[in-house]
Amino acid sequence: MFRNDGSYVTTIGTVGRGPNEFNVVHDVNINPSDETIYLIDGWQQKFLVYSSTGEFIKTFKYPARAAVKFGFTQDGILCYNLNSMGDIETSFYLIDTSGRIIESYPNKYPWTRNAPTLAFQNENIFYRFNDQLINKEIYCDTLFSIKNNQFEPHAIISTGNLRITPDVRTQSDVKFITENFINPMNLFQFGNFIYYEFYIPVNGHSEGLAFIGSENGSFRVLIDPEKDLINDLDGGPSIWPKGTWDDGTVVAWTDALELKALVSSEAFTKSNPKYPEKKKDLEKLAETLKETDNPVLILIKFNN
Repeated sequence: MFRNDGSYVTTIGTVGRGPNEFNVVHDVNINPSDETIYLIDGWQQKFLVYSSTGEFIKTFKYPARAAVKFGFTQDGILCYNLNSMGDIETSFYLIDTSGRIIESYPNKYPWTRNAPTLAFQNENIFYRFNDQLINKEIYCDTLFSIKNNQFEPHAIISTGNLRITPDVRTQSDVKFITENFINPMNLFQFGNFIYYEFYIPVNGHSEGLAFIGSENGSFRVLIDPEKDLINDLDGGPSIWPKGTWDDGTVVAWTDALELKALVSSEAFTKSNPKYPEKKKDLEKLAETLKETDNPVLILIKFNN
């Protein structure tokens, strides 16, 4: 796990049912105020907290048994309870770093499970931008920022009839849902742009796409996230955005084996990138890599 200073934490915690152990990690995050590492085992209803170098600090109880996603706000930890079975009454808890409930928020999108159902891994997505926690629920096109314990509209990504509704969850089977509605995968902002990645139904099957749009609406594009952002800077691998390092820097990565294969290819040799000196740097990097090395991080700084 990388911290803001670039250092690396290899392992944290112990698997088990003991007081300071976990069976499953539903989510993990870093507290931006002190870089402590928080993870949650929602089935055991507990958070575990570690130092930035992996030493155990404390554990505290979570108020509900659920698969949980969470993010840090200026007022505490905002936790979302995934509603895969249609039985969640409280969608969000805002808690402090000892587990005390500051505020609870009822489920605004209740639905009833009448048949085998589908679990959306990213039913709610959190990300940070401009020192604020932003969230988007699958049933709503509005993104909200969380300020002073309140959800304030931040932006809108209109998906029209492709947005699933609670009524559809109640009335439809898994096949109908997967063949007709968006399944969100990733969402974040960088500079003046929003990146939204999802699976979308196309001719009876799901296709992975991503939307990149500017805040003022002057730029909008749909891409295949695996191959359409061509790297013409140094001739390196295509860029598949995974998240952000800061508000203006996008993070991607590539396997060491794939990078070595690309650099040794005829296409790379004949490429004419905008920065030939960076191409040479990439060749030197590839020479130092073993095929079994960890993935190589790619950081892309955008000019607005």
